[in-house]
Amino acid sequence: MMDCTYYLKQNLLGRNAANIVFSFKEIRASIFLYRENGRRVNAKSLVGILSAHFMEGETIKVLTDDPEEMSRIQSILNEFGTVIP
Repeated sequence: MMDCTYYLKQNLLGRNAANIVFSFKEIRASIFLYRENGRRVNAKSLVGILSAHFMEGETIKVLTDDPEEMSRIQSILNEFGTVIP
């Protein structure tokens, strides 16, 4: 398992949520997003992303089971936030 943390510059609601889910569905690895309160959602589920209400200014953790796909995941998420080292 590999993870990274992001600070969101845009919310993940509406069209942003649809775009991220569409992009993540092309990746074979499992991808999960964690909120600061510990709630976990499947990043390939539009309902999951929308129900989590990821808002601008929040910090989220991204977890995947395939370290080789992390660079693709990061390139998708860079549109919505910045990596926190």
